[in-house]
Amino acid sequence: MQDPAKVQNILHQMMRIRDPKDVYAEGGCVDATRECPKQISPTATELVLPKY
Repeated sequence: MQDPAKVQNILHQMMRIRDPKDVYAEGGCVDATRECPKQISPTATELVLPKY
């Protein structure tokens, strides 16, 4: 996080569409079957559990 250029490079690569199965080229982390990237953190959950 202390090197803005490295952070930007990592984020750029992560935001790319993932490569197809068994292809290891320059794909990123975004699943091509999704319409948009989805937050995955404990505070960003869309799941609502009943309170007991």
